[in-house]
Amino acid sequence: MAPIVSAERLIHINHFGGHHKAYADLFERIFGLKLSLGTIDRARGKTLVASQQLFFGTIDDDIAGFTHIALRRAMRGQQTAGIFMQPQSCFTTSWHSRMKRLYFSIISRIPYVSVLSIVPFPALPAIQKVATGWMHDPQLWDLVDSIADAAPVDRTTHFTKLANGRPMLAFVGTVSENKGIVHLADILSADPTLTQRLFVIVAGQVTENAKGAMTKIRAAGGTILDERISDADLAALYNASAAIWACYHPLFDQASGIFGRAVQFGRRPVIRDGARVMGYYADLLDVNPVRLPEDPVAAAAVLVEALCATAPAVPDLTETLRGWRADFIATVRRSLGAGHSGVLS
Repeated sequence: MAPIVSAERLIHINHFGGHHKAYADLFERIFGLKLSLGTIDRARGKTLVASQQLFFGTIDDDIAGFTHIALRRAMRGQQTAGIFMQPQSCFTTSWHSRMKRLYFSIISRIPYVSVLSIVPFPALPAIQKVATGWMHDPQLWDLVDSIADAAPVDRTTHFTKLANGRPMLAFVGTVSENKGIVHLADILSADPTLTQRLFVIVAGQVTENAKGAMTKIRAAGGTILDERISDADLAALYNASAAIWACYHPLFDQASGIFGRAVQFGRRPVIRDGARVMGYYADLLDVNPVRLPEDPVAAAAVLVEALCATAPAVPDLTETLRGWRADFIATVRRSLGAGHSGVLS
């Protein structure tokens, strides 16, 4: 007897933190996938196994759940695919990382299972060992056709007035050590005159590990909005800024929606000197990034020189990003189709 297959076409996501909600909305809009949200219990597991098409929005959130469902579906000849957000975590020196590397090197080669990295193979070639294929993070291209309407004029004007003629450097999104907030605090403390020349704003919910950095930033003259920022205000902050902070902690070297939005809004990203993933994209797209060294005094000087002078133009990337969107759509459609034997291009 043939296995029962539901007519439902699903994207499964454990929770709505980080990129998750945006991914769910995107997959619903482009691929017509219905949202399955929450922990995989027995009832949800049955639904996922029986679904006609199934995509995991973030494999990293529940590796065991993805594997359990994907293997059951593979035995039925059904494809399962998902986004692997942090495949680079397989390549540290820890025992856990080595086990993870072995695990994904096996699961990503099983027929009917597609593990799709959003960290490009050219940036970190070793990822080919733990993923079926790769594609550009949707947050590099998802606003490409709507960017002109994204930021309300009144809110953009509000932030521009706060800057009072100074170039704006914006740290947006969840405020945490991973996002480099300690480095920003050290830079502002190293040069007490910096906020007289730059308007530095931190806008997003502050995590516990960032509280100390917030005290230093406030004392140095930075502006802090410790709250969940609306989509309209996020767009306005991008629109009003000269540069966007994406200078993440060295151990947090990965794809970044903040960097992607900066690129789409035509704003210069501020990245860590030596960052491999964002450095790869900065070079590939020629977006004139501000590359900051680790030394806070030197980094402060780089920021002043880069942002207080005439800023180099950020190229119009519309056609390039539309092409990446088309590639993404084609890759996902292949992954939702028939089983494969080998690596997707």
